[in-house]
Amino acid sequence: MNTSGAPVSPDSSPAHKDDALGVEALVESADSGARAPHGFAAGVLFVLALGWALFQLWYASPLPFTLNFFNLNFSDSRSIHLAFALALGFLAFPASRRAAHDRVPMLDG
Repeated sequence: MNTSGAPVSPDSSPAHKDDALGVEALVESADSGARAPHGFAAGVLFVLALGWALFQLWYASPLPFTLNFFNLNFSDSRSIHLAFALALGFLAFPASRRAAHDRVPMLDG
């Protein structure tokens, strides 16, 4: 509260704004730089992520046992889960800092 009794917003102080800019600069310097692809590459990433989510929902539900279809053991499900994770990781993040961030180069994919 200030001298008039009105509450003071923590965002209004100049020192807080300098701290926020410093934090943003720190995050930008430490950020590994995920890709922001467009077009076909973005569609592939979306479909892969959606497929992984649907696989997880299918595997966690009782439907594979009820329908007796695509019923996986632990080893198979872990392998599929790892394949989705590695594919998304390598497609969503560049292999080096100099790699393109707006597309997925053939050598990275």
